[in-house]
Amino acid sequence: MKHLIETLIFVFSISCLYNCTEKKSISKNDLEITFKNDSLYTFSDKSSKDTVNIIRYSIKNNSSNIYYINKMIRGAEVYKEGIYKNGVNIFVFDSNTNKEVKYKQDLTDYGNFDTKSFYDFIKNEADSTSKWLGYKYTLDYFETFDIEDKRIFIHPNEELYFEYPIFIKKFQKFDGNRIGFVNLNSNKNYYATISIASDRLISSNKLPRDILKTIEINNAKIYHGILESKNKVPIKVLE
Repeated sequence: MKHLIETLIFVFSISCLYNCTEKKSISKNDLEITFKNDSLYTFSDKSSKDTVNIIRYSIKNNSSNIYYINKMIRGAEVYKEGIYKNGVNIFVFDSNTNKEVKYKQDLTDYGNFDTKSFYDFIKNEADSTSKWLGYKYTLDYFETFDIEDKRIFIHPNEELYFEYPIFIKKFQKFDGNRIGFVNLNSNKNYYATISIASDRLISSNKLPRDILKTIEINNAKIYHGILESKNKVPIKVLE
């Protein structure tokens, strides 16, 4: 009962925070994401090989506000399909037409990987963690191997740097929370942008108490919208 009351208090507090945030619109220029790679690499659609890319990017806060970036995306308003891993999307475009390519989403296309067992495992982890912490329901926040990666608070004039490994055309076991792949033609030219979406609208009943309390006590704002890099990174398709 005590945990339930505390949770309700936090939810009420954060709801008040949302109302204040909605009254003052968030500028699209408050946060800025930059792709730090010089280029990306993959093998052509005719090859069975793929290669790992170390994705590097930064987020800069150009405002006077403290922001929390909530990468738990549920709303269609801030969801966009791409090469997704742990809250970060890479979008791939044809350089000649500037049209975005189509992404493959089905993990079963990539060998005998038991996707149901994988998602059952992370769901059970979330169930257990939520129960141990005294929640009366399961928090989606705990459905990940990268909890710390979700704790993104960024202060005024601060710039944060990140990196992670990813394969562009093939799923690899133990590749984290991963969705989306592309098969590219070596006779064409491509480029990529990087993006993070932050959803404020689902936060009050999805974030744990410690995150909500940190947001409240520091008068932080939950960013709502899609951050996409203005710079483009070429993709080199190998034979």
